[in-house]
Amino acid sequence: MPIIIPPVKNKSYDFYGDLFVKLWEKAEEEIIKANKIYILGYSFPITDTLSSDLFKNAFSKRKTIPEIIIINPSPYEISSKFKYEFGIPENKITVIKEYITSDYEIPI
Repeated sequence: MPIIIPPVKNKSYDFYGDLFVKLWEKAEEEIIKANKIYILGYSFPITDTLSSDLFKNAFSKRKTIPEIIIINPSPYEISSKFKYEFGIPENKITVIKEYITSDYEIPI
């Protein structure tokens, strides 16, 4: 069954049982393992504390620092968040100031 969680301040994750608990756990595992992490068009709104906590927790469990690639038309606040809140050094962050369209090719 497709699920859309709209961008509202208080999301009802509990309504779906443990589905989102398992998804967040899997996401954390992958962030811990990834050598490169692409942030595509997501701006980490201040109200989305779960996303920020996910990255903080995963980064605190890593032994190495991943490469972060941010693709966003307004990337600088996101870049600052990764530097100052998540502790990723500037030399590990690549910023691409672009919109993502249906024919956009992600630079790998």
